[in-house]
Amino acid sequence: MSELDRRVHTAATDAGHAVLLELAAGLADAVAWYRRHPERLAVTAATTELDGVSA
Repeated sequence: MSELDRRVHTAATDAGHAVLLELAAGLADAVAWYRRHPERLAVTAATTELDGVSA
């Protein structure tokens, strides 16, 4: 692997890891919010069922 290929691969891997970390952080925030507001989870589930999407 050339030096340029290695650098591109490293940059792409680092960027991919950063995206995964952001997704994990967002999911953790959403879970924490729903734990603080359990009544909203019931509303979300009911709305989803009304929209015809199986929860």
